[in-house]
Amino acid sequence: MNDISSSIVNTLKDKPAQPARCIARSLDIPKKVINHHLHILLKDKVTQNSDYTWSVNNKSSDTEPKNASNHSREKVMPENNDNIENNNFAFDSLQAIRNRLLDLTGRNRLLNFKHGRTGFIRVIDELPNQLAETILEGDEVTFVPVEEPTRDDLIEHGYIVINEKGVDVKAKTDPTAKEWAKIKGFNTSYELSQSSASHEAKHNDDNIQSLLFPRELEAQLRNIRSKANTAIEETGANILYLAFGFLEWYEDENSDVARQAPLYLIPVKIDCASLNKDLGTYTYTIEYTSEDIISNLSLREKLKHDFHLELPELTDELTPEEYFKSIQQQLLGHKPKWKLKRFATLAMFDFGKLLMYLDLDPERWPQGSNNIQNHEILQKFFAREGSDEGSVNSSFGNEYAIDSLEGVHDLYPLIDDADSSQHSALVDAIKGKNLVIEGPPGSGKSQTITNLIAAAIAQGKKVLFVAEKMAALQVVKSG
Repeated sequence: MNDISSSIVNTLKDKPAQPARCIARSLDIPKKVINHHLHILLKDKVTQNSDYTWSVNNKSSDTEPKNASNHSREKVMPENNDNIENNNFAFDSLQAIRNRLLDLTGRNRLLNFKHGRTGFIRVIDELPNQLAETILEGDEVTFVPVEEPTRDDLIEHGYIVINEKGVDVKAKTDPTAKEWAKIKGFNTSYELSQSSASHEAKHNDDNIQSLLFPRELEAQLRNIRSKANTAIEETGANILYLAFGFLEWYEDENSDVARQAPLYLIPVKIDCASLNKDLGTYTYTIEYTSEDIISNLSLREKLKHDFHLELPELTDELTPEEYFKSIQQQLLGHKPKWKLKRFATLAMFDFGKLLMYLDLDPERWPQGSNNIQNHEILQKFFAREGSDEGSVNSSFGNEYAIDSLEGVHDLYPLIDDADSSQHSALVDAIKGKNLVIEGPPGSGKSQTITNLIAAAIAQGKKVLFVAEKMAALQVVKSG
């Protein structure tokens, strides 16, 4: 390996699961050079994860020196040991659980996004490559409205006439935002131009043109900001993206129901910038979150499962136009009825459950003893035949006679109230047993978690507490 390759491998050893941009930043090497090494020179030594981060490949033999004991143990193991399948593992049951996480129906916005009335902002009169480049460079970009016509504008364009008495008379209905934008010289089509470069000022500024009047735009963006921030507060995950390009597809050749799926998604955050005193409305900006650009993972699985087609890979170096071209070459050639819609839309898309689906794929786990089929906990859920140990460990826990336990207050201390069943759960957890605690609201689950964390810390252990929603973390933290 050359010096750059060695540096990349050492960086990933020190901190696995890093995106290419973080590796480039830490090594102070251009990202294109890093990607060249990751995708080509180090393809046998590093692995790209489902979230597009990179880690050292566990199967690589020359990226990490092994001590003598490890080396001797590997020589004893048969070469094909990695492919040994656990016959007692119910893969069909695991697949059934995974399928419940995978929503490939029309309810999934990633497969059937509808440009209705609210919940999104559509972009007009912009160039995909130039807009994407501006955002990815870290610049804040501002959504701008169509300026409402003044009285003089309406008179000039014949919407108002003045009669003999000098009174304004409405000659025709006030123009819509789309009609007025067209009069003002905007390209009002949602199909963005294919031009890759433009010297026009409107394509080289930090604005994104919408097709809404000021108050409509403010209301929509305020609503989007509220929902996006709530998602971050409750789940810790950003779900706001600026989507470039939509695949218009059909369930089968006889279907007349067109569905649209976003293709090139840039994760962004939205902020309320300032008050426009002239218009009396607030302006809103979006900014790149620095997370990886992602393709539509739901669409990838849908195409694979239902059509036996592969969605083209999306890397950080690909521009929207380049990705659109690969979509046309790899998909539309097989499906002439399908179309590529050159739309750009700011909207919310949730990938959460799909990432869980990918994580539970046995093919994505290391082979051999570290494969998902050999995971101690999962074996208890998916074993075809139980064992004495499994049947005991998988049953309901026993309630201890707390007062009879030796050293109970030293080994299993409490900092919050607990009844005997809650204290018994604490005892099992401190003993290292795997367990699930369930109960209705108000039954003391949060207090039990608080006691468990305190007891573990008292023994010098570190505790990782994970919750689906931020509110659950706050309850325990404040408790």
